[in-house]
Amino acid sequence: MNKKWFIYVILLLALLSLSSSIFSNTSWVIWSLIGTVTLMVLIIGLVHFIKSRQPEQNELKKYRKAVKQSKKLQKQATHACRKKSAINQNRISSKRSKKAPHLRVIDGKKSTKKDPVSYG
Repeated sequence: MNKKWFIYVILLLALLSLSSSIFSNTSWVIWSLIGTVTLMVLIIGLVHFIKSRQPEQNELKKYRKAVKQSKKLQKQATHACRKKSAINQNRISSKRSKKAPHLRVIDGKKSTKKDPVSYG
């Protein structure tokens, strides 16, 4: 709460100073504002120009964009694989359940061996 009060006092003093300067020396206030705005525009333009010229920043942006795209594709692929595996499991389980219960495997005679050549 104290910080807000301090900020309001400073803003009030700045406003009083500006209003008194406007009435006493109007041309100086106008030129001062024009100079301040011009200086701010030049500084912001210079910072923007320097940032846009740095190749690391552009490469980093491209890298981050590629990582996001890769993660998005990976999530889609994982989701699609899960969907396919669920569908395949449903198909396999439905095939297993369709086995005919009335059919049985009959064991043949295991002791009899056919030996076509006798060594006699």
